[in-house]
Amino acid sequence: MNEQITFRPCGECTGCCIGQLAADIYGRKMWPGKPCDFLVKGICTIYQDRPQSPCRNFQCGWSQYLLPEDMRPDKCGIMVSVETNSDGSQFLRLVEVMPDPPQETYKRIYEAAKILGAKTVISRYTTVSE
Repeated sequence: MNEQITFRPCGECTGCCIGQLAADIYGRKMWPGKPCDFLVKGICTIYQDRPQSPCRNFQCGWSQYLLPEDMRPDKCGIMVSVETNSDGSQFLRLVEVMPDPPQETYKRIYEAAKILGAKTVISRYTTVSE
């Protein structure tokens, strides 16, 4: 049986593009504190033509249905990324996509992580110093 995996569409969320992750998109680098060059006024200008890697391949925990609808990263302030350690164990990286996300968001994610038996690592919101 060949099952098709479905993900939630990003919609207006650009949590993975705002400069809290490191990536190379069409030769242009982004890193914590530097947003994607293709993100203009909160909109991905290459969405229809975005590259497979990293853009199409990356799926946050919300898009994988690990979190409820109201926990979309741009709404709750935290993007959850399922990652794998060198020993093969998985953990949840909590990436702040806004300064000082609500403590209620952390509480809900920690409760979900406990149910899943997953450890968590926090990546704090970063801005570029001028």
